[in-house]
Amino acid sequence: MKLARFLSIVVVAAGLAGCCTPKTAFVPVPETVFRTEITAHDRLSLPLTPDGRDALLRFLRAGGNRDNLGDNTLVDPTTGTHYGPLLNLLALEENLAATNLTDGVVFKRWFPHPPVRQVVDAREDAPPAIQPYAVLDDQGKYWWIFYPRHQQLLQLMVIKAMPAKMER
Repeated sequence: MKLARFLSIVVVAAGLAGCCTPKTAFVPVPETVFRTEITAHDRLSLPLTPDGRDALLRFLRAGGNRDNLGDNTLVDPTTGTHYGPLLNLLALEENLAATNLTDGVVFKRWFPHPPVRQVVDAREDAPPAIQPYAVLDDQGKYWWIFYPRHQQLLQLMVIKAMPAKMER
């Protein structure tokens, strides 16, 4: 009985201390400056083309901030080393089955957590007929949002992951 009470106290204390991280329920699309696209028509097509790869690498090197693109501010010089192999995989059509993202090991190195299917994009008139897959990268820096059709990943938008905090 004492052990059960002790374990209950430990679990409650850990929850109050913030040790238990709640699962992300939805991913909000931030303002233009923190995403790879200006409008939905600017989404990156998959398989990733050399031009799309270059644009994505520039965005990631700029720290996920489009304001840094104008003056070529380099925020993250390790981007090419870390994300280069992922971008190579995204350039191959055989890797773009939705199951490779949800169940497979193809992208597990970069996306260790399960996808979130609720993406809130205020630019849209209505929720999409097919919910996109939003996956947080292994460094917790970016949400990679994949837009599927017929179980194939067809488009991509990358957004800077914003910490969830309440301002008082």
